[in-house]
Amino acid sequence: MSIREFVFLIFIGIIAGLVLPELNLSLPLLHLFAFYVCLYLDIYIHEFGHALAGMSVGFPIRKISIGTGKPILKTKIGQMLFIITDGLGGGLTYMGEVPRKYLKPKYMVFILGGVLAQAIVVGLVLLYLKVTGNAIYTLNRMTLAHVFLYSNILLIIGNLIPYNANLGGMSYPSDGMQLLRTPFAQEKDIQDILATGKILEGYELYEAKKYSEAESIFRQCVTSFPDSLVALINLGASLIKQMKLVDAQSVLEEAVARHPKSPYLFLLNNNLAWTFFLQLTPHSLQQADTYSIQAYQQNSALPVVLNTRGCVLIEQGQLEEGIQLLTRFTKLRRPINDKTNPAAGFIYLAYGYFLNNDRERSYQYLTKVEAIEQDLAPDYQVLLQHAILKTDNFGREL
Repeated sequence: MSIREFVFLIFIGIIAGLVLPELNLSLPLLHLFAFYVCLYLDIYIHEFGHALAGMSVGFPIRKISIGTGKPILKTKIGQMLFIITDGLGGGLTYMGEVPRKYLKPKYMVFILGGVLAQAIVVGLVLLYLKVTGNAIYTLNRMTLAHVFLYSNILLIIGNLIPYNANLGGMSYPSDGMQLLRTPFAQEKDIQDILATGKILEGYELYEAKKYSEAESIFRQCVTSFPDSLVALINLGASLIKQMKLVDAQSVLEEAVARHPKSPYLFLLNNNLAWTFFLQLTPHSLQQADTYSIQAYQQNSALPVVLNTRGCVLIEQGQLEEGIQLLTRFTKLRRPINDKTNPAAGFIYLAYGYFLNNDRERSYQYLTKVEAIEQDLAPDYQVLLQHAILKTDNFGREL
């Protein structure tokens, strides 16, 4: 849930607060607002519950992230990085490197930690405040303590139901789904768990744009955990950023061959599409079109997938369709951000609008991306120079 969605829910709460009295129900507006706030606060209890449970079985906890949007606060708690983002839905707790011995039972304790922490808090509130259950039948007697309790109970039930949740366009198994799968986990699943800490180390280097160092870490992961798909995906991504396109293609094609039914197949197809797209030849663009169509059909919610497909369409001359896709997530008024507002969208919107004879909009996107040109990753620099060349510097004097 984004901040915008949160504001929308508050608006719905206000409307409900106005309508419910007409229905002879007494549910104070404060309770509706408090319920949304409590659901957000419950995420903190849940994620720190995972962390404490993990530490109790010897798992080092490297990072806790609240929400999946753009970071608005980062701080260190001991050796753990704590991040609050502008996304209000969900959270993630990341482990460091863990030993294989007794991995399955320890991992199940780690997974159960979130709902157990919530259950303990619910129990303490019930005992300390002496809350009764009568208010569930008579809404006019419901206190804020009840709101807090019910929000936690709802989140506990929601987490224990086996399903795949969507966070930022990516699919993540619920705690219930992981508890169901863990006893029957295959070797490749075990390796993904074992590789988590090392992959996180590499990803932190990747986010810091230290792509060569990230590549080295991911290669270590692939060597130590050859069946880990996540390691292969990240290795491919670090190679792409360095424009090592032949190596990236080889890694990603190997991953597709070894994991043809993976739920992350859309990400592999998207990264292959981007690898071919960056080569900017007639044949490679045909390949990019094929792979980007597959990725888009498999996951049309993830910004990076929309980004790739939109850029391919504009490069092929399908301007209206490409611009429509890119403007779905590329926000001119927000800072450029690799996760939520990537530079490639700005480059190709500038390119697409220029080709579409809309120079005013073209220059709006171009000005913003040129302001950070020195910080662009190598693949984005290649695309910017390509667009400049194709448009004769966007019609400006050199």
